[in-house]
Amino acid sequence: MRRGIPAAAAVVMTVAGCGGGVDVSPVENPITGSVPAAAPTASLPPMTGRWAGLTAKCPALTGPVATRFGLAGAGRPTDEYNDFGDIVHADCAWGSTDSQGYAATARISIYQRQEGADAQWQALRTGQTDPVAGLGREAFASTEPDGMAVRVLSNNAVAVVRLRPPASSASADGPGKLRDPAITLTKDVLDDLR
Repeated sequence: MRRGIPAAAAVVMTVAGCGGGVDVSPVENPITGSVPAAAPTASLPPMTGRWAGLTAKCPALTGPVATRFGLAGAGRPTDEYNDFGDIVHADCAWGSTDSQGYAATARISIYQRQEGADAQWQALRTGQTDPVAGLGREAFASTEPDGMAVRVLSNNAVAVVRLRPPASSASADGPGKLRDPAITLTKDVLDDLR
């Protein structure tokens, strides 16, 4: 009886279409009569190197913008910090923890395989419309409800750096005024890649 179970399972899988190749060819649209084209993929600039990690667990912000906004010094690892061996998600914070001062966060994902970084970047860059020149292989700035974010692909690392103003000055330091400081902080974060 036990020998019959695997044979019966094989018959069921074959009848259900699980045993052979699956046809994934495009299907004609009955309304337009056309076959859909493959989804477009944007090409990425070429890699210029490979990162092994960070110089410390979290980057140290040392530039004048970090000093001006009270963010200078080593970052604090957050609960989201993970090292999976083939991927390191360095999740770090600087500055205020109570919204009374400026705060910055960074999530730097360092992949051992370039394909991983490129795949994450393809998802992160979707819908981005404000390119940042001269930062990594490709970068974008974006306004968020509580500040400014910069997303960047630097070889096999993907980083998202966010700068948030104090709650009391959110209207005075609108996101547009935070764009250049956020870009400068992102450069400060990236200079700790090794």
